[in-house]
Amino acid sequence: WELRMAEGGGGGTEGPPEEGIAKRAWKSAEHMLPLDDIVRREVWEGCIPIRLSLSPQDIGTYDTPLPFYLQAPRMGYLPLTLSQARSYFQGYVLPVPGGDRYPGERETWLDYKGTPLKWHIPTGVLFDLLAKEEELPWNLTMHFSAFPEKQLLPYEGEATLQSHFKQTAKQAACLRYGNTKRINNLSVAQMDQLWSALKAHDYSKFSSVNSEMIKPAQMGTQALADIKRLPMRVHLPNLPVAIQCPIQPYSLEGELLTLRETLVRCLPSWPRVFKQ
Repeated sequence: WELRMAEGGGGGTEGPPEEGIAKRAWKSAEHMLPLDDIVRREVWEGCIPIRLSLSPQDIGTYDTPLPFYLQAPRMGYLPLTLSQARSYFQGYVLPVPGGDRYPGERETWLDYKGTPLKWHIPTGVLFDLLAKEEELPWNLTMHFSAFPEKQLLPYEGEATLQSHFKQTAKQAACLRYGNTKRINNLSVAQMDQLWSALKAHDYSKFSSVNSEMIKPAQMGTQALADIKRLPMRVHLPNLPVAIQCPIQPYSLEGELLTLRETLVRCLPSWPRVFKQ
């Protein structure tokens, strides 16, 4: 897809669509607007039951602790759900070598069947990549030592995750609108509300700020014209990084693109590799 765009000239950037094309796309889009909030809420409310076991290498007592169960929001990040589990397991682990404290956020990490789980990828994406639907609760192992530095990005606590979240939002805004103004124009209070809503799994608080970031400057054809690209990442099993696939929301014929059509454009071999 990128090759075909480059061969078309203009460095892979298509010119603005004709007004008639945008109008046709808008006629389809405006009928879907009432469903936007319903779909977003349904996706947001999704959770994954998790069963956490303490790594045998970290047990420093005669007794093996019972597993710890929790519900993790699919749209959240695993580190944000581990505070109670960490407190529970700390009674069974040894202090940090050479120190007088017990392992904390920086030392904590999870694995699934020996695969370290990347803390900066949303929980739902990790589950869909690695597990099977029938495997619920999701059985994970919690570690307090031997942080896999070659496989996971350094983690210094919640501030690290919050910074990553903000940078991801800026990247998405830049791809979607061509700049980061919608993120930079948020007040400190709004950014704090966005983050606290993500931590608390509070859709109402999250939506009130998120709607400010994505609402069109004006309704109608111009609302679609303002969208340069739809930011999208495709995660595939056994690939170390995601595939970046920013793509236009509608075709040159003025038809809104479906997820299947988008995947075909991003991954030309997709129909042959995956079941149709």
